[in-house]
Amino acid sequence: MKWNLFWRTVPVVWLAAALSLAQTIRDTRISIYQGNLAFVQEGLQFQLKSDKQQLVFEDLPESMVPASFRFFPENPEEFQVVELFSIPAEHGMENLLRKNVGKPVVFVLEGGIKSEGVLLRGGDPYWIRTGDGNVRLLPSRKVVWMEFTEGHPPAGKKWAVRLKSRRKGKMTAVREYFTRGVMWEALYWVHLFDEKLSIEGWAQLENRSGKDFERAAIQLIAGSVNLSGVERDRGRFARAAVPMALEEISVEPLKVSEYYRFKLPARYSLRNGEIRKIWLFSAKGIRYRKAYVHDARFWPKEVRTEISFLNDSKNRLGQPLAAGRVFLFRKDDRFTTLVGTDHLKDTPEGQKVRLQLGTVFDLTVERKQTRSMAKGKKRHVESFEITFRNAKERPVEIISREYFYFHAPDSRWRIVETSAKYRREAARVAAFTVDVPARSSRVLRYTVEYSW
Repeated sequence: MKWNLFWRTVPVVWLAAALSLAQTIRDTRISIYQGNLAFVQEGLQFQLKSDKQQLVFEDLPESMVPASFRFFPENPEEFQVVELFSIPAEHGMENLLRKNVGKPVVFVLEGGIKSEGVLLRGGDPYWIRTGDGNVRLLPSRKVVWMEFTEGHPPAGKKWAVRLKSRRKGKMTAVREYFTRGVMWEALYWVHLFDEKLSIEGWAQLENRSGKDFERAAIQLIAGSVNLSGVERDRGRFARAAVPMALEEISVEPLKVSEYYRFKLPARYSLRNGEIRKIWLFSAKGIRYRKAYVHDARFWPKEVRTEISFLNDSKNRLGQPLAAGRVFLFRKDDRFTTLVGTDHLKDTPEGQKVRLQLGTVFDLTVERKQTRSMAKGKKRHVESFEITFRNAKERPVEIISREYFYFHAPDSRWRIVETSAKYRREAARVAAFTVDVPARSSRVLRYTVEYSW
C-alpha cells in the first residue's frame, strides 16, 4: 500500500524520460560498529551526458537505513543533487510475503532465535501458525532474516538521484549510508596455566546486509555508540552460505573521539553471508589471580570461580580491549578443556579484568536476612547470615560481595558489626573475605546501618 502512494507522488514523465547512468565504484570504506551497524562510504565515477540526468542505484543493501542515504559530488562545482528517491522493486518484500501466505516459512529473530510455521499474514506484525497450532505475531523490527518456500528476499533497494550540471563529462561523487547486517565482535581465547595465562584477540566480521563489498578499507569501532537515531529504521537481512575466512595481520588500536578504532592495514572483500576472522593481538606470561566468589546480587545461591588480571604493560598486556566473548581453556594431560566462557566489557589500559569461569561444584552457600528494622525516621538496620560449606579436601578463601542499595541514592551505609574482614570495592559494594576449613562450614554475619 505504501508503494502505491509513492508512485502517485513521483512524476512518471520524469522517470520515463530520464536516462540511467552507468557508474563504477572506485573506492569503498566501511566503519563497522559493535551494535550491528556499519557506515559505508563509496567513491563513484560516472559519465554525465546532459545537463539533467538521473542515476539509478540497484546495488544498495536491503538492510540500508533510508534516512542515512546521502549522495554528493567530490567537487561541488561539478553538479548539483536535485532529488533522491527510492524506486519500489518489481517483486518486493510485500509481494514475496503475499506469495508465501499459507506456506511454511522460517523467521530468525534477534539473538538467533528461530521461529518456524505457516505464514498466515504478511503485514507488520507477521502472523504464523507454529507446529503446536498456536498463532504467533512477530514484529518486523525484531526479524533478522527469513527463509521462504517460494522466492528469496530482495537482494537490494533501488534508489535514484536526479542531477543538474552546467557541463558534461566524467564526474566523481561519494555515496554514504548506514546499513544493518554488517557487524563485528571481539573474540578472546584465554589459556590458563598455574600462575599465568596467554590470550589471543580476534575480530569476527559478519556481513548479512544483502550486498557484497569488494576490496574495502575497513575500520572497527570499539565502544558504546548512541545508535538511537537509526533504531527506528531496521532492514531485513538475507543470508548466503559462504565459508568462513581466517586472516592474521597486525592491528594497532587508535583513539578516535571517545572511542577506539582498529584500522585494518589491508583491504578485504566482505561478501554477503560471509564470516571473516582477523587476528588482532596475542600476549603470553600474564599474571592472574584465581578466587572463589559469591555475589549476592548476581548469583546469591552459588560460589563461582573468578580470575582477574591487570591490563597494563607491566603485566605484558596494556592495550584497550573491546567488549566481546571470552573462551577460557585449561590444558592437562594432553587434553585441552573448556573451563568457562564469559563476556568481557570494554576495558581501557590500566584497568582490571574479571572473568567468571562457572559454578564451583563442591562449594555451596545459603544466604538469609535475619533482621530489618527502622531506627527512627532517618535510619534503617539490616542483618544477614551467609553460610558457606566446603566439601574440598583443603581450606579455601571465599570473597563474598554484598550490595547496599536501601533508600539509594540518598542513603549512606556503614558496617556496624561483622564476623569477617571486608573492603569497599565500589560506592555501594563491600567484599568480605571468608576462610572456610576443609570439609567444614563457616558463617559470615554482618549488620549494615543506612542513614539519610
